[in-house]
Amino acid sequence: AGGLTAVGAARARKGKALAWRDLWRGMGAGVLLLAGGAVALELTRNVTGVPSGWIGYRPLLARFPTFEAAMAFTALGVAMMIPAAMARGRLRLLGSGFFAIAGAAILGLTGGANLPLVLGLTTVSATLAFVVFGKGASLCGTWTGLLLTGLGFALALQIAAPTAALVVSWPLAAAAALSALTAAGQDRRPVVTTLAVAVAIVVLAWIGGLLHLLMQALDMPEPAAVAVWTGALVLWPLLWPAQPNGRLAFAAPASVILLGLAIALFLHASSPWSPRHPRADEPLYVEDQDSGRAWRVSPLAPDAWTRGALTADGGAIGRQSLPTFDGRVFAAPARAVAVTAPVISLTPTADGYQTVRFTPPPGTTDLMLDLRSGVAVGQTLVNGRATPILTAPEQWTHLVWRGDDPITVSFRPGGSGKLEIRYADYIGHWPIDARPPPPMPPTVMGFDLAGSTVIVGTRTSRW
Repeated sequence: AGGLTAVGAARARKGKALAWRDLWRGMGAGVLLLAGGAVALELTRNVTGVPSGWIGYRPLLARFPTFEAAMAFTALGVAMMIPAAMARGRLRLLGSGFFAIAGAAILGLTGGANLPLVLGLTTVSATLAFVVFGKGASLCGTWTGLLLTGLGFALALQIAAPTAALVVSWPLAAAAALSALTAAGQDRRPVVTTLAVAVAIVVLAWIGGLLHLLMQALDMPEPAAVAVWTGALVLWPLLWPAQPNGRLAFAAPASVILLGLAIALFLHASSPWSPRHPRADEPLYVEDQDSGRAWRVSPLAPDAWTRGALTADGGAIGRQSLPTFDGRVFAAPARAVAVTAPVISLTPTADGYQTVRFTPPPGTTDLMLDLRSGVAVGQTLVNGRATPILTAPEQWTHLVWRGDDPITVSFRPGGSGKLEIRYADYIGHWPIDARPPPPMPPTVMGFDLAGSTVIVGTRTSRW
């Protein structure tokens, strides 16, 4: 790749088409493609209005090709905008303002989440745009400088993470070959341009596969900016405007970016759920052994069907904290029914161990236990097997036990103290005597432990 880049630069220099000062601006454009691409993709992701997280991301997974189109159009628009601005020149304030406004919009949409990252990317993008969007630049010099950034990153990856270096080195090799063929973009004969388009299609197809994997496996738009940059390596001469001062020079990239944002806004304003991609809901019937009260609960934000399931006994939905549940859940008061609670006992043994035995009721599918000792303990055994839990005093340990077999936790404390216990016993069906949830529509599916009866409570045992 380095040799082919040198050949392209030498041919352009021979044809008096290479300005050395444009090399530095091309290198700056390479970093701008990474930072500015990350800002633009982050903005598009947040315009969808879909929260992040394993569950939160599912509305986008339900219509992932549409979401990919939004991100791809935004990425292409940024890749088109930067060479157009560099060819025309005198657009420092406009370019810096674009990235500054995009960064401010991200912070507004997210309430300031990821502030250091967003602020850093925005500052780098706005600063580089001010630097490289000064005087009009040449195609040959900027493309060669862009390829030099590719060489630097490819070399760094080959040293630090060689199995990942192909992400940069393969597109770079193709782009360098095009540079040698086209004299760094100076040769724009139809046959050469046709060949460049053919190579670009193949390379972009490969980059598109990488972009797909990055977006589907990671709810992080920033790494996808690598595709903006590597795509620009091969597209740069094709994106360079033939008439930099023409009206279409900026109308085209602006339209493509707006199209990506419009698709993201459509995802925000419409429902993704269908029988093919149903919404995941998790209604639960919970009885709190401490208070004697019952609740209809949803750990996930309720939709219309879940609200009907929670309010079936006439209670209003609020937020409630329950043992072992992560955070406050959505809950409505329910009519209490008879349930069989787990049996919990603490028994000392002659060798100085304290043994806690949990006997779940029949039909238990999952038992969630939070344990905390007030003093340091020695070796801990779970059903007789040494297990590294309760290693520090006043620190919660979370255990998940499958099935309705008993479980014992034995430990040797360093002195008198107490063991705090929070439990949630899941029985794999709705209580027989409780009003069942309404029929589930085809656009909703039961998720995880949906439809379970959950017996929760706390216990403190002392020795």
